Amino acid sequence: VKTRSDDEYLTIFASDTLIPSVKVKNSIAIQHGIFWDIPKDRNESLFRSFLSKSVSAYKIVKRISNSETVVCVDNNFINWFRTQIWQRDVNLIPIMNFTEIPKEEIIKEEDRINIVFARRFVEYRGTRIFASAIKRILEKYNNVYVTFAGEGPDEEFLSRMFKNDERVNITKYSSDESIEFHSKYHIAAVPTVGSEGTSLSLLEAMAAGCTVICSNVGGMTNIILDGYNGLMVNPDENSFYEGICELIDNNELREEIANNGKKTVEKAFSLDRWNKKWKTTILNGFKKEQ
Repeated sequence: VKTRSDDEYLTIFASDTLIPSVKVKNSIAIQHGIFWDIPKDRNESLFRSFLSKSVSAYKIVKRISNSETVVCVDNNFINWFRTQIWQRDVNLIPIMNFTEIPKEEIIKEEDRINIVFARRFVEYRGTRIFASAIKRILEKYNNVYVTFAGEGPDEEFLSRMFKNDERVNITKYSSDESIEFHSKYHIAAVPTVGSEGTSLSLLEAMAAGCTVICSNVGGMTNIILDGYNGLMVNPDENSFYEGICELIDNNELREEIANNGKKTVEKAFSLDRWNKKWKTTILNGFKKEQ
């Protein structure tokens, strides 16, 4: 981005992983959330695991310090960064993701409960946690229908698991159809186990009037107040099973949470709010040179 000066530029890094190993004057980097929290089955000691994480943390903190401003998609990273070093000489600005807000009222079916998982079909997005919970849900309730929307390496696993169940649908949709797609569902699940910023799937589901249930991971903790605008549970099968059962059994709670979720995104996660924050951040980057 060229500034008002003829020979100065404001450099914007699309990801903090692109920041070079030297200090970059007049720069903004975008930090997309903590991505190193995915659990791994490693046969290593507590000490080796801690040491490995510490080395990774050092590299991240060192890299971040070479940009004057870092725009973060959630407060989760900012809070983590503050625990690593005493210094506060990096300007960390939270600008969370946004969603479109539908203008027309959304009407849901009344004679059945439609549940959706709309994510990439990869294990760290919670496909297997959700699938196991849903298997039990379908055995307990006759009026529940489930859709897995997306694609990825776990698609074959899901197809095998539900191949004989007519109440389970596996499909996909384009990103520009997300709000319209989600509007058909009563409950949307985001059972991520790690590497989650400000979840677009979560925001779009809330905008479409879905009651959301998500795991207490990453930037989703900056969006959901448990029991008010969504249910937030641990990233495991039993927690999602119990949470979904509660939403199915309690229509009043489900509708109240959905309404509060829609109000949340309208006030705090709109495109207009996102635009204003970015405009202020960029203009402040220009002013530093004057």
